[in-house]
Amino acid sequence: MNEIPELQVYIDQSSDPEVELEKIFTKYLFQNDSKDYILVSYGCGVKLCTNLFLEHDNGKFRSLTVSETSFYQQHQQSDSYVATRFGQSDSNEVVRNQLAVINLSNWKQITPPSELAFLSQFEYPIIDMKLAGGSLVLSVADLPDTSYETLADWFNQNERSVREIEWNLK
Repeated sequence: MNEIPELQVYIDQSSDPEVELEKIFTKYLFQNDSKDYILVSYGCGVKLCTNLFLEHDNGKFRSLTVSETSFYQQHQQSDSYVATRFGQSDSNEVVRNQLAVINLSNWKQITPPSELAFLSQFEYPIIDMKLAGGSLVLSVADLPDTSYETLADWFNQNERSVREIEWNLK
């Protein structure tokens, strides 16, 4: 725990560290270049957690907080990048998504360009993503606005309108 500062601070500030330790979830994501990548979810309420991305390399850890108050849905990786989709539920009907993309070579989260800034917020449903080399192709709900009513109507349709967005990560 001492090697992962974010978790250590969280546990140290907890009124019941043992209970909080039991509520930590880990998900092994993949191995790349002899390094293991793990998603750690902690500080979970009913279903929303703070999500921490870990790189484990020969007993040493690097960590990066990638999403708060969310749940994990999907990830895609290439040799240079990992893209992770997180969700937040407005109800049982509506899920909004956020995307976190990390450059594995410099261990930095990549900010989307201004026209794609909505990807880093919980605004639209992101239906699917494909990461190939330095490009990320996303299927996103095609909606006139992101009000709860519009999203609920969209989720209740059999034929959902989506648009494809390509984000060049390089």
